[in-house]
Amino acid sequence: MKTPVYWRRPDLQFPPIFDTIFFDIDGVLIKTIASFHATDIAVAEYVTGTMHGLDWGQREGKSLLTMQDVETFKQAGGYNNDWDMCYLLAALSTARCREWRRTSLAERS
Repeated sequence: MKTPVYWRRPDLQFPPIFDTIFFDIDGVLIKTIASFHATDIAVAEYVTGTMHGLDWGQREGKSLLTMQDVETFKQAGGYNNDWDMCYLLAALSTARCREWRRTSLAERS
């Protein structure tokens, strides 16, 4: 058996020993909801654009979904789970780009 070789960057400084750690279980100290919604949108756009190869103008900086889209489904109920929300938004955006292309259903109101 070989002895493992550890490489350590010469200027690496280890942090001081912690005396306190905060756990923000309920989101009171740090609001993370916007990052969850942004992740839902990013996953849906990835699935639609990369996996399905559909174009909605993303190379020109156009957005396929908005935070309002996520909020609308959250307020309707039944989509409190972010995994479910990702699936829903990916299916909706794929339908918008594929099946509804050049119809009034694809247009944003």
